[in-house]
Amino acid sequence: MSIEEFFTKSDNIPSIVGIQRAALFHREDYDRFSNLMKRMRLYNWYHDYDSSFNLSLMINEHIKKRFDDHHPTMIYDTKIEAQSASIGHNKIPSSGVVGILLILANQSNRFFNYASLGRSNIPETIGQQRLIDEEVRISMVQDGNIVAKGNIMNHFAQFGYGVRTGKYVEFGIHDGPIEPSLMFSRSVLPNAMDHVQGDGFMSGSHTTVLVPE
Repeated sequence: MSIEEFFTKSDNIPSIVGIQRAALFHREDYDRFSNLMKRMRLYNWYHDYDSSFNLSLMINEHIKKRFDDHHPTMIYDTKIEAQSASIGHNKIPSSGVVGILLILANQSNRFFNYASLGRSNIPETIGQQRLIDEEVRISMVQDGNIVAKGNIMNHFAQFGYGVRTGKYVEFGIHDGPIEPSLMFSRSVLPNAMDHVQGDGFMSGSHTTVLVPE
């Protein structure tokens, strides 16, 4: 039995869960938020992964506060405040688990560096391989960041203000810029981001937690 066959059986899937956060910011904050992403990537470049991870936690906490009590503090030392936010949980689909194992087994160098955004609110399933209604896909190496520590990995995606007007609710992480690709995660949020083209931009943050058995 191949690695792919073994880990596409539901009873063999390791205990991996995902927490998706999304926030809608005003367009005037785009450059300031971009600088936060650049700061995290610079920390990574200097191998200062603790600082990069801590900064990612600050951003996630900001989104959580905006969602929970609607009275956010400003992110780090900036003047950035989210206009709205939503948080959801999901299980990592089998294709994401397969992709991780192929990387760990030195059978793949296709890392999960791409994030997608879509409009479908159909619930996630373990067998999904792509978004249901994808609108845009970006590189988190250029517009976002990826940082890990211990059993936690944070993906950040900053989607531009040119995304078409709509209610966005699904997010994905992939190992390629276009299909076909392996999808690491698909998350459907309980509350849609009501985006208006040119007015604001969306940020997606996905935290992956490897849960000990």
